[in-house]
Amino acid sequence: MRALNYAGRPPAVEGVFASFNPRFQVPAGPGGLVASVDGLALGRFAWADLTTGIAYSARQAPENLLGFVLPAPIQGVWADWRYRYWDQTRRAFILRAGMEATLARRGDFWARFPGGSYVSQQVYANVLDGSCLAVDRGTGPVDGYEVTPWSVVSECGQGELAVISTWSYFTP
Repeated sequence: MRALNYAGRPPAVEGVFASFNPRFQVPAGPGGLVASVDGLALGRFAWADLTTGIAYSARQAPENLLGFVLPAPIQGVWADWRYRYWDQTRRAFILRAGMEATLARRGDFWARFPGGSYVSQQVYANVLDGSCLAVDRGTGPVDGYEVTPWSVVSECGQGELAVISTWSYFTP
C-alpha cells in the first residue's frame, strides 16, 4: 500500500518527522553545524566534520559522521528563499552554504527513494549526493553507497516518499 492521502498526494515532504518516536541529532557542539559551500540537500543524508563544524552532501573523509538532513526552521522560518532554494539538477531543496544545519542520527523520517522501496529493506546513502537506496537485508556492501542504521517501514514507488526508521523493524 502506498502512502498517499485522499487527494493522491504524498502525505509529507522529504525529511520531516514521520512519528512521535524519539529523535537524536548529531552532537555538533558550540555553534553547531553549517552547510558546506555546495549547500545541503534537505531530506537526504549528509556527513558532518565535527572538527570544522561543516556538513557535506558527499562524504569527505572516513571520520565524517553520517546524519539525515532535517528541514528544521531557521530563526522560526520554514521556507524562506534566503535560506533554501530548489535545485533542479539535484531535484531537492538545498540549504544555502553557511546556513545552520540539523542532522539526525536516529528517528523516523520521510525519505525519497529514486528506485522505490518496500518494507524491511535496509537504507543506504549515496556517498556522492546523500540520496537513498533501499536494499534487501543481507545483500552486503553496495558500490558508491554507505549502509545506514535506518530501515524502510512503508513502501513507495520510484521517486516517491517512504518512512524510514531506526526504531522500527519489520521482516519480509
